[in-house]
Amino acid sequence: MNSLLKCRYCGWVGGKSDFEWDHMDPKIKTESFLLDFLQGKLELICSGCNRQKSDKTSQDYTFWRWLFPRQANFGPIRAHTFMDTLLQRIHREIR
Repeated sequence: MNSLLKCRYCGWVGGKSDFEWDHMDPKIKTESFLLDFLQGKLELICSGCNRQKSDKTSQDYTFWRWLFPRQANFGPIRAHTFMDTLLQRIHREIR
């Protein structure tokens, strides 16, 4: 059975491949992913929100999304789309 996940920030619903583990508060992460996981310091969010959240805390990112809704991410960054775009740009420049 294919279980779907939902991003807590943008509401994107998708499969595991669209999501990444993120530290809710990057300032208090330890050297151990397992320890952070067991202590509940990690959350699964879509790759797009993870990139945009960067080193913000969950609270700061939620507030930022509220302040700047037009700039807020909605959905994952798909690797193949990024690579296709990159290859197209390179191809245009070498022509």
